[in-house]
Amino acid sequence: MNRLTKIAIWLGLVGLGLLLLVIASGVAHPNPLFNYGSVIGLLLLVFSIFFFVIGWVFDMKCEVKRKNWIGVAILLIAAVLFLYSFLN
Repeated sequence: MNRLTKIAIWLGLVGLGLLLLVIASGVAHPNPLFNYGSVIGLLLLVFSIFFFVIGWVFDMKCEVKRKNWIGVAILLIAAVLFLYSFLN
């Protein structure tokens, strides 16, 4: 697990925790906790996905450099399955 993946995991956990805090508090639109908490939580989740994609690209680059074609195939199959499940 590279450093970008660790950052992505932490960003995702903080963003999800912030969203769960907003949901558990039961606040609605005019409340600043709702306005700022939901936006910041969603932005952290988007950045988390972005860092996961960058980490995946670096993993792919490393596997190609090592000429580990089975690892490349596994990463490509995982990417196709993820995109298929995400877009469907």
